[in-house]
Amino acid sequence: AWQSEEDSEEFLVRLSLLPHTALSALCAPASCSQRDVRWYVIPRHVASLIRVDVVLPCPRPEQVELSELTLWENVSLDFVVAGVWHCGTTSLYRNLMQHTDIQFSSNHKEDVWFKRKQHMLPFKSQVDEFNTAWNSWGRHKHFLRGLEDSNLFMHKRIRLILASMPLLRVVVIVCDPLGRYEKQFWRDHLCSGHGMPAATQPDPRQPGEKRTCWNSPGVALEKPQLLQTALVAEHLQDLQRLLGRRLMIFHQDSLRFAARETYNAVAAFIGARPFSRTADFPRHNSIRGHRTDLCHNASVVAALQERLEGEYALLEEVLVAAGALVPESLSMRR
Repeated sequence: AWQSEEDSEEFLVRLSLLPHTALSALCAPASCSQRDVRWYVIPRHVASLIRVDVVLPCPRPEQVELSELTLWENVSLDFVVAGVWHCGTTSLYRNLMQHTDIQFSSNHKEDVWFKRKQHMLPFKSQVDEFNTAWNSWGRHKHFLRGLEDSNLFMHKRIRLILASMPLLRVVVIVCDPLGRYEKQFWRDHLCSGHGMPAATQPDPRQPGEKRTCWNSPGVALEKPQLLQTALVAEHLQDLQRLLGRRLMIFHQDSLRFAARETYNAVAAFIGARPFSRTADFPRHNSIRGHRTDLCHNASVVAALQERLEGEYALLEEVLVAAGALVPESLSMRR
């Protein structure tokens, strides 16, 4: 009932100012049933949005979508390989896959499950679907569940999510910043054939799209924004602050020169037994031979390393804080 005719008129005026279709969202306590939310919570929520002190009618079923939330810690995951792309994550993933105690959420390496969830809390139905998928692997029940996404660490929201999962272990492999930039440049910006500098060419990875290309990664001296892909250390420092001892970071050289020791250390960190004595640890997705002209131009290498000096220094700090070996290739900028 309206207190007065003026109240009724004010309500109609405010109602007329609303758009024909409006979207809104709210979180209700877990003690509320779906009926409570539809009949009591939502009408009061809408009334508060349009600033009227009246009891509005219950919305129609097609106007409401109700989803139960849950906690990230209910996701069935024991560990995550969270980066860094172009540093050996493919080798790390595929070689961990051969361990009888370990299974990954995807047989095709990258699993962007966390990135598809754009909420601070996940829907219970999504978590149930993810957890149930492990049953399809047909392996013994007591295996370690892992997920691999090589740039997961770059997203602040996801770093907070990982920190909210108290039993989760996170593994990150780092490498030379300039080497990462050169590989990324080769994949994304190197002109194919004898293209002119700054030419626009078809993007081979995205049909129908165009990309700007250059003939040498040294163009970053003129276009420093290209080096942004090499900057990861600040994100890793934040991850260290959030995870503490639940984060393992090591350099790519550890896989190259002490593979068995490193893989056994990773296995121990995530709670698995050592690898069998017959296990082999090949390099995967390793692109050898000539890619760009960078290795033939020492002065450009030195200039780019100088531009990246802050990143090199931060990576050393990250490795030292993690108790990991700082290889000579990093400390000597080789």
